[in-house]
Amino acid sequence: MNSQEKQGYIDEINYQKKMIHNLIKWLRNLFFLSSLGVLLMYYFSNILFVKIFAIILIIISILAIILVGKAI
Repeated sequence: MNSQEKQGYIDEINYQKKMIHNLIKWLRNLFFLSSLGVLLMYYFSNILFVKIFAIILIIISILAIILVGKAI
């Protein structure tokens, strides 16, 4: 293995680390969205439109969390 190949591998490792950190940021944001949906359900449960919106938000966020978790 020469130095050019070694540098290429190091660059690829750094790139993969950066992409994993980006996925972790997405995971955190999606968790925040699902928590926001739960809060909407709790505080505005008497308004039907907000309740439906919150349920849809929670379901989509949880599915996206599962997808991003599999990618990591």
